[in-house]
Amino acid sequence: MKPKRHVAVCPFPLASHPATLLLLTQKLAAASPDVHFTFLTTSYAAGALPEFANVRIRHVGDGNSEGEEVRHPKERLRMFLEDASQNLRRSMAAAEEEVGLKICFVVADALLSKDCGEIAEEMKVKWVAIWTSGVASLAAHMYTDVLRTGIQDGGIEAHKKITADKYIPGFPPIPITELPYDVIYADLSSPGGRLLHLMSLTIPKAAAVAVNSSSHLETTISATLDSIFSHNLLHVGPFPLTLSSHGDDEKNDHDCLPWLDHHLSTTGPASVAYISFGTANAPPAEELIALAKALKVTDVPFLWSLPDDNYSLREILANGQGKVVSWAPQMRVLRHEAVGAHVTHCGWNSIMESIVTGVPMVCRPFMFAEQMLNKELVESVWGIGVEVESGKLTEDGAASAVEKVVSGDEGRRMRERIREMKRIAQEDAAQSSTQDFGKLLKIVTE
Repeated sequence: MKPKRHVAVCPFPLASHPATLLLLTQKLAAASPDVHFTFLTTSYAAGALPEFANVRIRHVGDGNSEGEEVRHPKERLRMFLEDASQNLRRSMAAAEEEVGLKICFVVADALLSKDCGEIAEEMKVKWVAIWTSGVASLAAHMYTDVLRTGIQDGGIEAHKKITADKYIPGFPPIPITELPYDVIYADLSSPGGRLLHLMSLTIPKAAAVAVNSSSHLETTISATLDSIFSHNLLHVGPFPLTLSSHGDDEKNDHDCLPWLDHHLSTTGPASVAYISFGTANAPPAEELIALAKALKVTDVPFLWSLPDDNYSLREILANGQGKVVSWAPQMRVLRHEAVGAHVTHCGWNSIMESIVTGVPMVCRPFMFAEQMLNKELVESVWGIGVEVESGKLTEDGAASAVEKVVSGDEGRRMRERIREMKRIAQEDAAQSSTQDFGKLLKIVTE
């Protein structure tokens, strides 16, 4: 079928952003077979991402010279951002020539709002922004200037007991010290601070802003953002429910599920702790060792997704109590009845996966992105998890937190609350999120 429209999609080339945006693009493409989607990302970020019938992946320059590949993620990202605007323009022009159609719409990762918004304006086309995290973190970035003005007298030290709802309408009463690092602490001239600040200034110009959340998970703050975005805030998540991925099925699951089946029949439902700290960050070695020792003390069975290079830690864990794998099919693991706790870094995708599977959390967040804010939502606002004592993994603190969630009365109450959130998320995915995806599809393709 000859395409009638040509849409450019620009993911941020970091962590899970390209894979997530590609899944959303594939869903848009499946619903609009007469539209050609050009997916623009760096060769490194593209990796083994699969193409789809009317989705073509085109590489964008990332600042690396031929034969001088830079491997450190932060340096690679810095080099990409230096020339992102011009490199995106060049790739879009090449895509137009290849497809034989001018690009008539731009779908941008919200983090690329500044560059993509300017490019769309030059092309005289509309654009939408996709925020792959939740509504609260986006609101914190939208109110960066307000927050910084509010705390400038005395600085952050004088405002430790002040909660963010003083400055952001509809926000939960979360200490401002727990907001994303780039909102409160970072120099706005730093690469990360500047990127997010420019996003906050540009994103209201988008035709719509779609978020990885559902309408009843973050209700009051959603109303605030909806007014900022001219009533075009679209809840198209949670992505674990609204976007289909077959990636888990294509990889070796390292016998995780049979192992969980065994524990379901021996130790019972909700008896296993699943541990994963994502791919972008990991606790320091001494904390991982403390967690390993804590697990031995508790006798709680555990399944730990741990990179292969942790040889010394693997030796400590090799006692038959748990199973250690280099990769686990996370959604299938969390859905398993044997799993009773998710020990997590509090990345938004991991929190959404816990919610839609009904598994409460043990939280060890980092000062990275919105993880501290997410931890506050999980523990203080929703009551579906607990942070390890002092925010770091110690033997006693980790043991206490794991036992509290897996076998304590508080853990049972958390399980009841998160199961109710799971029900709400499922209803939203079938109703309001489906409706908002229909609105997004209409904006992008008509």
